Amino acid sequence: PPVPAMVVERALGTPTLTDRLVAVSESEAVVVAARGLVSPDRLVVIPNGIDLTASPPAPVDLRSAAGLSGAGPVIGFVGRLSAQKGPDLFVLAAAAVHRSVPAARFVMVGSGPEEARVTALIRERRLEDVVRVVPYLAGAAGLMGQLDVLVQPSRYEGGPYAPLEAMRAGIPVVLSDAVGNRDVVVDGVSGRLARTGDVAATAGAVISLLTDPDERRRLTGAARERLAERFDVRRSAAAHATLYTELVKHEMWRRRPGRRQSGRR
Repeated sequence: PPVPAMVVERALGTPTLTDRLVAVSESEAVVVAARGLVSPDRLVVIPNGIDLTASPPAPVDLRSAAGLSGAGPVIGFVGRLSAQKGPDLFVLAAAAVHRSVPAARFVMVGSGPEEARVTALIRERRLEDVVRVVPYLAGAAGLMGQLDVLVQPSRYEGGPYAPLEAMRAGIPVVLSDAVGNRDVVVDGVSGRLARTGDVAATAGAVISLLTDPDERRRLTGAARERLAERFDVRRSAAAHATLYTELVKHEMWRRRPGRRQSGRR
């Protein structure tokens, strides 16, 4: 993350301000510990979760909204167009996939500070008819089922939601192995991971999924199981409730009459 944000995180992590820091993925917790944002005894991992019941269908047809031509597969990127999310890497991977699968089309749903750069890169690679950017679509989670593959080539994450929503919709995901992303799937079992910034590996994983129906079925089946085991919002809520209850009990014990107070407020 940017240095100013890290300075704020470190300041907030002091014992006088923070009893526990919740990391939303194991790999994020490793980074937190390595950078000394909090002591290990105050660090807790609680993965993000989503409602596992199906999302309402999106009120729009993705192909029509994006102006996609043809009936080929659609590969999607859903997220903020920021350097963190790697939208430039998505465009470069799209160019490589399109060379092998000419019928493939690509849609990027989102806006952000990198939008002008992404648009320029699409023009530079002459992909205007292949890659479309849609700044906003209502009910983006419900759009996932209209994709054939979701790609998230982030440079870093915490605990991303978009791939969880795609997995819920039965759509295979190709993710970078960046912090946060690498906790979402087991590579080759419930999804595909590519080395962060490796455009060729990302494109290769997408091509494999587009051309191998058996792999798609195997990965999406395992992905649903992984969602139920690790990313159910009820599991996340219960873990937070347990943590808060423990902290309240500890504070009540600390403030018992007759017990010496530490002066902390």
